[in-house]
Amino acid sequence: LIVNNGEAWRIFIAMFLHAGIVHFVFNMTALFSIGLVLEQDFGSAKIGFIYLVSGIFSTLVSAIFLPSQVMVGASGAIFGLLGALWADIFQNWGVKKCKFATFFALFIITMINVILGFMPYLDNFAHLGGLLMGFLAALPLVIHSRYDQNHQKQRVAIYQHLFQLLGILSVIILLLVGFIVLYMASPSYNWCPWCKNISCIEFPPGKHPYWRCDDCNLSGFEAKINNDGVVILTCPNEKTVDALNCDTYSESGLTTCCIDNCL
Repeated sequence: LIVNNGEAWRIFIAMFLHAGIVHFVFNMTALFSIGLVLEQDFGSAKIGFIYLVSGIFSTLVSAIFLPSQVMVGASGAIFGLLGALWADIFQNWGVKKCKFATFFALFIITMINVILGFMPYLDNFAHLGGLLMGFLAALPLVIHSRYDQNHQKQRVAIYQHLFQLLGILSVIILLLVGFIVLYMASPSYNWCPWCKNISCIEFPPGKHPYWRCDDCNLSGFEAKINNDGVVILTCPNEKTVDALNCDTYSESGLTTCCIDNCL
């Protein structure tokens, strides 16, 4: 939709849309719990910028690696704020209280959310893209002031300036690369066929997993049956296929027909 239909506005607007009230409530709860702390420490302008640039980049990554799936939600932008928490620890380690406890708690929260992203309908590409962009975008913005024993403000350390520069350059480069790959590169399954496993892994492995990760189950398809009993499939990649000997009496049968003839 973004590339083929010229709907570039979706790159920005996707972070403000949700798939239902439950999705919205979960995301707003996460946004409030993470964003409030960051906004109190660093101000709304800085955190708003991190949120927006993380949401844009998360949509780019999702569109590159999951081109046949339509995703909405603020999760990528919220993961950007999670990345900002990592940048806060990284840039302000020397002034943090309970630094190891904070590091461990943030590590556990991050790992749980990344692992949950391997389930279907949760976009791990958006999550990881937002996390990376949020970390890099926050490096120049989340430095706490330091004071000596005489309450005199200290200069920003050299390593902090270096990581500020690294963050600025990385944000610019990643956004440029993201747009170039989205609009000019071939579909990701041509040059990275295994990448789809980053967003969804069938569990448990075998013939009868609790959930499936193929495009027919996740992206959807259309099926029409003509008078001769031939199933006309519109595959997830929008190609049309005539399929014979398909079970047309159940949804699972049509899904199997899609898997056999489209993938």
